[in-house]
Amino acid sequence: MSKSQKPRKKYDPTKHLRRETTLKQRFEDRIDAQAEALIKASMARELTDSDLNKLAMQYHGALVTLRVCGGHEAFKDVAAAILIAQRFAEIGIAPTFAGEIEKALAALHRVQSRAIKTGRWLLDGDGLKDVTRGMVIYEAQMEVATYGQLREAIVEAARRNDAVLGEEARELMKEAA
Repeated sequence: MSKSQKPRKKYDPTKHLRRETTLKQRFEDRIDAQAEALIKASMARELTDSDLNKLAMQYHGALVTLRVCGGHEAFKDVAAAILIAQRFAEIGIAPTFAGEIEKALAALHRVQSRAIKTGRWLLDGDGLKDVTRGMVIYEAQMEVATYGQLREAIVEAARRNDAVLGEEARELMKEAA
């Protein structure tokens, strides 16, 4: 090369790969930002009538099943609804009914302990009244809840279900054995 020209740069075989990686990262960052914006917008949205009808049909079907013939799946659905109602009461949606929700949870605990001992997942008379009242409160709470509150309540209900009901079931299984 002549003295007036700069020397050539050393050949870099990974130059295009590095550029592709940075472009890919920038694209993923942009997608993540858009997804977060959509999530924030959807969390503030109210539940529609269609959403409420679907949830009500599922949980009331489970309550009828639990009342008539029992079953663990129906128990889990009803327990999830009552735990969600409990979380709603804690965050300020109908907090005056927290005592009645606790009664419904106590009835579900009785069902679970009786089911582990006898194998039947049925509600007793007082338990049926308490759980039915808890489901009515749950429906009223769902009418004023937003998606964000529902998501938060579902996550917290799942955590509590795993912690509380799972631990009690393990203790009852030890007693039964």
